Amino acid sequence: MRVTLAMIMALSLAACATKHYGREMPLSSAEKGVYDCRDINLEIAKVREFRDQVREGSHVDGKSALGFLGDFGIGNKMEKDDAMSSASRRLHDLEDLRVEKNCA
Repeated sequence: MRVTLAMIMALSLAACATKHYGREMPLSSAEKGVYDCRDINLEIAKVREFRDQVREGSHVDGKSALGFLGDFGIGNKMEKDDAMSSASRRLHDLEDLRVEKNCA
C-alpha cells in the first residue's frame, strides 16, 4: 500500500515537473514596418539571450529528474525544442529584415 501511494505521489509530482521556457513570437508585420537597424540589432541580442537561457535551463536538475520519472524526459525535450524553434524563427526573420533594411 505504501509503495503504491509513493508511486502515485512521485508520478503526480513528475507530471508537474516539465520545464517551461516560454516562446519567442514571430516577427509581426508591424514590427517589420517600424523597426530600424538599432531596434533590429537589439531584438537579435534579446533572441540570442533567450536561446542562452533555454540552453542553461535545460541542464539536469531536480525538476528534470522528476520529469524523467513521469515521461522519461520527453516533455522537457519537447519543451526545449519548441522554445529553440521559436527563437530560430524569430532570429531568421530579424536577420532577413536586417538585410532588407541594409543594416550593417
